Amino acid sequence: MKTKLVRNVCALLLIICLLLPLLGQSVQAYGDNIKPVYTTDDTGTYPTASWKPTGQENVINHQGGTVSGCDNNTNWSGDPSDTTNSYLKHGNVDDPDFMIRKFARETATPGTFDVFLNVRGNSVRQEKTVDVVFVVDTSGSMGDSERLDNVKAGINDFIDNVEKAKLGDNIRAGLVSYDDTAIVQENLDTVSNNGTSLKSTVKALEAGGGTFIQDGLYKAKDMFSGSKSDEKMIILLTDGAPTYSYRVESAISEGGEVYGETFDYEKSEGIGSSENFPSSFFWDMTYTVDGFKIDSTWPATLGEARNIKNSTDIVINVLGISIADKYSAKMELLANKGHYSRQSSSKGIKEYLESQADNVISSFDTIKNGSIVIPLGEQYEFASEQVGITSVGENELSRLEAPWAKEYEDHIDIGKINLGKGDEVQFHYQVRLKTGTADFVPNKWYPMSGETVLTADEIPGAKFGIPSGKASGTTIDITKEWKTFSQTELPENIGFKVIRKVAGDDEWQTAGGVLTAGDKWQKTFDKLTLADGQEVALAKYNKLGVDYNYQVSEETAVEGFNTKIEHLGENKWRIINTELGLQVEKRASPSDAKLDGAEFKLVKYSDEFVTEDPSFNEKLVANSKDIMSGLKNGHYALIETKAPTGYQAEPNALKFSIKNGKFFDEANNEITATNLEAGQDGFYLNFSNDSAYILTGVKYNIRQIVKFKLNI
Repeated sequence: MKTKLVRNVCALLLIICLLLPLLGQSVQAYGDNIKPVYTTDDTGTYPTASWKPTGQENVINHQGGTVSGCDNNTNWSGDPSDTTNSYLKHGNVDDPDFMIRKFARETATPGTFDVFLNVRGNSVRQEKTVDVVFVVDTSGSMGDSERLDNVKAGINDFIDNVEKAKLGDNIRAGLVSYDDTAIVQENLDTVSNNGTSLKSTVKALEAGGGTFIQDGLYKAKDMFSGSKSDEKMIILLTDGAPTYSYRVESAISEGGEVYGETFDYEKSEGIGSSENFPSSFFWDMTYTVDGFKIDSTWPATLGEARNIKNSTDIVINVLGISIADKYSAKMELLANKGHYSRQSSSKGIKEYLESQADNVISSFDTIKNGSIVIPLGEQYEFASEQVGITSVGENELSRLEAPWAKEYEDHIDIGKINLGKGDEVQFHYQVRLKTGTADFVPNKWYPMSGETVLTADEIPGAKFGIPSGKASGTTIDITKEWKTFSQTELPENIGFKVIRKVAGDDEWQTAGGVLTAGDKWQKTFDKLTLADGQEVALAKYNKLGVDYNYQVSEETAVEGFNTKIEHLGENKWRIINTELGLQVEKRASPSDAKLDGAEFKLVKYSDEFVTEDPSFNEKLVANSKDIMSGLKNGHYALIETKAPTGYQAEPNALKFSIKNGKFFDEANNEITATNLEAGQDGFYLNFSNDSAYILTGVKYNIRQIVKFKLNI
């Protein structure tokens, strides 16, 4: 009995040991095997393995990859229609169960970012067949820039990938090449049978001649005759407009484009060097069919593609290689909707064919009852009103229950994600950095969201990579210039205030800084200080992407000095402090001649022109070139104490005050005049000395003493 129990326990342990690896594989296949990694340092928080959209420096995204590691793709355009780059591929490395990605790119508005999430169902192998016919342009231009070489490499990799996926019996492949005419190079057969010969045939292709796209499509279509495969596809590769076509016998117009419907396949047309037919008095190849003018190879070429798309279940995929913009719209019409691609580089041809191999190899995958929660990043706010949802896979999502997405103030909820083979959905929303807040730091990486996780039936949690964004800062350059005429002592430092224009209600608008003698009164500031002592950085633009306007508005007043603030250019300012001075003039009326010999005393009040300060006692000589210095804030009066010879002293005082480097008259009006009317007592500013801000008091005397002798 005891021996039997031991045997049973050992058997149970053996079963558990056998199951453990399988259990581990199951967990790994459902999303727990890829965990995005981030770095946090002085520059912020960002994906450790990262890529940036071409030409953009303010956004950084998590690389794609598998359980084996990241893809090391550090740069691509970030075009959301590109569904080949930066996916996290969960499950089997060679045959992922599903793929996800999250990336961002900066919009034309600085600090605002488009964010995209893709969820793609991927391959779960089944017993099905797929037919693929490569229709390859071998015209003369395909010899340029290694285009044909990359086609060969791409098809070679296509076949290799099919064999690696062990789908050689499920996928049939064929090859048509075309230049002045089309040739069936390899008939459709399983890759297991013809893979080697197809690669050899492709390797032998040479470039030369014109571009007969229609003939290539026509002969490719015939290769599918009698096919019972589940999927049929043409992969058409071309680097130019068609230069040959078959004669159109009937035609229609759709969407403003003329399409041939039937053709004379015994008669080809075209000049081999252009898509346009000659049309002149001496040579006119144009003609009219069903009321439509046929003046180029396009109606026949587009019509052939249209017939294939409308009358068969063949899907036409088209790669335009370095296609001129003027041909893009027509090239796109050759392909089934969503199946046209452009590549500007020869290397992109190989990448395109690799992506086509991925699409063919993928069978179907199921993501059932999927949901995603996207918490908003702390330094961001939503810039979009709703989440865009787009089907970007081979299949339209209309056959499925469409996902939904709802945007809240601080997060996004997404639900009802049901994706199978060929299904891919892309979610799009916008965020913008709150650059105006007091805690914003320029050029610091801020994650655009919190942890974002896909959960679904049998997927406990697949984490998206989180992109980070940053925004530029700026600086303000401030110089102080002291202008003095005396030996007055200067302060060691001085404060100033900066106003930030184009600031929102939730953004700081005023801050201050300090210039010091130790800095030689010049400094470039990238940070200022708020009234509560918090240090704030200078953002270049606000959250709407509008440049801030930083203005030096005032400085802490220095007693005895006038302050002038000059704007020298973009974010460059100069503060000029000119020492205050005082002079007095004595003039005769009505001649306005200066009268020498007068003396004045300067009285200072301890209040507003009522109580004299007995400790203050200064004397000025009228019309002297000497300038009185050491003037401080307060109320003053100039009182004549000695009149010029032959005149009587005027009893009325000239009263003024000094406040924060400015002069005011008795009525508290700032004195700004630079001259006075003749015969008028008062003050004016005298700028004859560049190092002094001089207030000049003027006193007129009209009463001359007349001496006479009375004789009786």
